[in-house]
Amino acid sequence: MPKRTPKRSRTVVWIAAVAAALSAIVLLFVIIPRRVVPEASLMRWDPKWPPIPASKRPAHSDEIIRDAYAFAANREDIVRYIPCYCGCERTDHHQSLHDCFLRGHDRDGTPQWDPMGYT
Repeated sequence: MPKRTPKRSRTVVWIAAVAAALSAIVLLFVIIPRRVVPEASLMRWDPKWPPIPASKRPAHSDEIIRDAYAFAANREDIVRYIPCYCGCERTDHHQSLHDCFLRGHDRDGTPQWDPMGYT
């Protein structure tokens, strides 16, 4: 007849295994470099950019609108995948939020703003 392991020793083995797994996870978070971009750099306004298109009745403050345009210019890789729900896809043939803020770029890379982002 095989010898049974006492309950207490099994509990100790499980606790040790869980502690080792948690230690490995914490160690991975410490070792792996963080690639998170600081929030301020996502909305960094480049002084070389043209002014934002004017609007008679903006929906938000100028600072918020400027940050939105800066985010769209700095993170085109993200805003291309965000849908727009204002109806501009029917009238202006916009494909995403990217089209609401950017019409394109000049030869030197300067963004050309679309006034639709102001709303």
